[in-house]
Amino acid sequence: MSGYYKLAPVVGWGPGESEYYVPDYAFADRHLYASALTSSEHVFAWPAVKLSRLLFGKQNFSLLMVGAVKLLWLWMAAWWVLWGLAQIGNWPGLVLATVWIADASTICYLPGFYMDSAALLFAILLAASLLWWARGYSWAALPAAVSAIGVLMSKSQHAPLAFVFAVAALGVAWWFERRWVVVVALLFGLLGYRMLRETTSQYAAVPVFTLTFHRIATTGDRMGLDESYRKYEGMHAYSPGSPIEDRAWGEEFLKRVSLGKIAGWYLMHPLSTAGYLIEDWRRFAGVQPDAGLGWRRREDGFAARSQAGG
Repeated sequence: MSGYYKLAPVVGWGPGESEYYVPDYAFADRHLYASALTSSEHVFAWPAVKLSRLLFGKQNFSLLMVGAVKLLWLWMAAWWVLWGLAQIGNWPGLVLATVWIADASTICYLPGFYMDSAALLFAILLAASLLWWARGYSWAALPAAVSAIGVLMSKSQHAPLAFVFAVAALGVAWWFERRWVVVVALLFGLLGYRMLRETTSQYAAVPVFTLTFHRIATTGDRMGLDESYRKYEGMHAYSPGSPIEDRAWGEEFLKRVSLGKIAGWYLMHPLSTAGYLIEDWRRFAGVQPDAGLGWRRREDGFAARSQAGG
């Protein structure tokens, strides 16, 4: 997303993920990366970039500008859904909605180009639109449809929701005899199909590689792969020496192992699957950041990369 707007951190891209939280970015032609993937994140990124250029010139950019645009959207959507719940006197729902909207998983994503934040923001507006539509305000059907499109087009992983939305729309068309909603259902399906078609084999190869070598191969089962793949055992997709950036390698790898094959392995090995879940819970449930990413500040007296305990 940042590459589309010719943006990169002033300090440069580092080896980890923490650079995505460095607020100071700079524009430069060398940062251009024309991704073939579509995302509704542009609804927030584009005005933030334009506003930054207008106010601060064409050189520097702060991720806080993206945060400001998204915060305005969050305030609008949150006010609409909370006001609707207050109007009908649903106080338990009002409390739960407030806690959900104000949760760190929503707020912390705002100052950045993460496409998950687009999904969250459109989801809140979708909830508000459906609430007001159910109260008899027929005009709310339009923002509901637009919000649903924003959710499913946020990133490829959310594209399958298009078919859930399409089925729901067909149900509305049949139950309330609204034939025009059939057109909306078809639009959901077409957009979801397009998003899935955009997903490259390299994008799909990342989780398959990690599950195969970092997880299943540790049991001694290499999913039918020959000896040439033994050197990857224990590695995840972003380990040093991983071949995942080689598109040709990824395409050949996916011919041998797929997510469907991995799902079949999990079904045939329920005890191992349960063991993985228990192990992950025991190791990671009490730790918030990923390994190598710290949440404590040096100026507060903590060592570099100190992590929060829960």
